[in-house]
Amino acid sequence: MIFKSFALSGSLALILIGCSSVQPKTANVEFTDAAALAGVAPTTTTAGRYIWGHEVAAFQPCDSQQVYWVRATPTTDHLNQLALTLSEQRSQPYQPIYVEAEIFPISRDNNPAFVDGFAADYDGIIEINSVTTIETKIPVNCHNIQATDNNSLT
Repeated sequence: MIFKSFALSGSLALILIGCSSVQPKTANVEFTDAAALAGVAPTTTTAGRYIWGHEVAAFQPCDSQQVYWVRATPTTDHLNQLALTLSEQRSQPYQPIYVEAEIFPISRDNNPAFVDGFAADYDGIIEINSVTTIETKIPVNCHNIQATDNNSLT
């Protein structure tokens, strides 16, 4: 009986050791769907308004009618916290933040999660991985053209 217990423990240990060496699979994301972003080339530094709140994570470049869903990253976590603080201070949700950021277009083709749900209603999907400027007031030279449909960031 002791031998069976030892053999079972040894087998479990080998299984656990084998499992710990398995590397997680990473999604193969394509950042080249520039056509879906109406002229926003991959790895472009762009100025615009970032809005975050309940069921909203959006970016609208200055002087553009296009509004993009923003995929969450550690960089956007910081922006979301700032947006939450502004919303609390101003007693209004969805406070815009001016950012100059390096954005990457994300292809809907390789990300089925962006075909349905909230992201499906936007002009495209982007990822923000680097921000060079953050302002809590939108500069006067960052004009936003009224967005169409339900994607307005006014």
